Order: sequence, then structure tokens, then C-alpha cells
Amino acid sequence: MIKTAVELLNSDFIVRNCENPQLNVEIFESIGSTSDYLRQQAPTLTPQICIAEQQIDGHGRQGRNWYSPFGENIYLSCRYVFPKDINNLASLSLVVGLAAIKAIEALYPQVGMMVKWPNDLVYGERKLAGILLDAQANPTGGSVVIIGVGINANMMADEDAQISQPWTSLRKIINRDVDRNMLTVEFINTLLRHLDLFCTHSFEYFREEWRELDYLFNREVCMQMGVAQVFGRGKGVDECGRLLIELENEVIQAFASGEAFIVKNLKKS
Repeated sequence: MIKTAVELLNSDFIVRNCENPQLNVEIFESIGSTSDYLRQQAPTLTPQICIAEQQIDGHGRQGRNWYSPFGENIYLSCRYVFPKDINNLASLSLVVGLAAIKAIEALYPQVGMMVKWPNDLVYGERKLAGILLDAQANPTGGSVVIIGVGINANMMADEDAQISQPWTSLRKIINRDVDRNMLTVEFINTLLRHLDLFCTHSFEYFREEWRELDYLFNREVCMQMGVAQVFGRGKGVDECGRLLIELENEVIQAFASGEAFIVKNLKKS
């Protein structure tokens, strides 16, 4: 496979095109983890953004590693102070997923993505992007949240065989290079607009949009919670962002956490 030249992130372009002129944006060639870096910084009322060309110790849910090859994808974290109590942020990862889809479709409208509860973007049956949130109570009130996002932009191969699940990238989908600078700017601006709307209106403002893009809706799923498994049919999410599953007895149960998987043939005991 012939590799094209890597176009590096341009900090001047990104900062100049961000809608919030006071936004603190830092870009690194290589870093352990963009989220870990922000976690070590003193919080400010203005959102803080950390982006890297490569993460040495990027991580996803359940302590999994996030494969982060140099100069191919988008590895971005945002530190945001919410006036909301930490207990009111359960649906935040869903809102971030919707922001990522809107940003991608603004530049590449032919990409038909869906959101998979609680924190993935998928194309077909393959993962395109992932989200990881870390929320803590703010000593002065409200909450401080670090939002980590990884978007597979130009990656064409998993050369080190580190990815354990089916994946894809925007370049694979659209068959041409993705402008990572443009996509980074579009995502930052869209994310901050969505976070502001979430502060004002809560998840209910986004619930219908989620319904239209819900990868699990009306599909047979297995909910994995440790060693326990629950089988049923996806029925959307509630006002708190919990996944709704219709069980065999037609009772609908809400799940606030766990891993949801599509099952091809649901076996009923």
C-alpha cells in the first residue's frame, strides 16, 4: 500500500478558526494521553482543548488501549466546567456522539454514521470513533468533565494488530484523504455548541436526534455487565440517557452502564 504524505495539524489554523476566541488550545506532537494531560492542569472556566498527533498511552473504556498511530487520526480531549451536578451528566456521552456525527457530516455528508450507546460512532458494523468521559464534582459547585474523543480519520491499516474489534476510518469510507485540520475545527466548534445546549436544555433537547441515529434501536442486543448478561431488543434511551431494552416478557428495563452488543440470532430460553 502506498502511503500519502502526512499533513500535520496546524495550530495557527485551528486556533484562528475556533468560534470561541478565548479557547485554550494546546497541540502536541506526541503525548501520553490528551485526557491525562488535561487532568493535570488547573481547571479554568473557559474550556480547555488538548490535541495530539500521537498518543503513547491513549485509553478507552474498561481500561482498553486506544490505538493512536502518528498523524493519521484525531485524538482530542476537552475539559469543560458544567453548572450541573455530576448525577445529571449520565447522558453527556450521547450528546458528544451526536456532535461528532454533525461535525463529520458538515464536511463529508455522504458518510452515513450511527451512534452506538453509550459512546461509539459506527459505520455499517464497524467502529469509526470512540468517546471516553471522566466527570468529577467541582469544589466550587457543578462538575468538571474531561471528554476524550478519538476519530479514525486517515488510518488505513492496523499495522501492529492492536485493534481487537472491527473498525473503519473516514478515508476508507470516502476513498480520499480527510483534512484533519478542517475536521478538528468543525468538531471543536460543534462540540462546544452542543455542550452549551446541553447545559441549557438537558438531554431532552437531543433525544429525537438520537432516536434517528440509534444503532441499537429495535435490534437484538446482549447487555454485558461483568459476568452477567441480559438479552432483549433495543428500545432507545430514556430522558436520562439510559439504554432501554425490552426483555422477553415485554418488560422494558433501563441500563445506566454496561457493554451492549448486537446479536444476530437471539436465543430465548
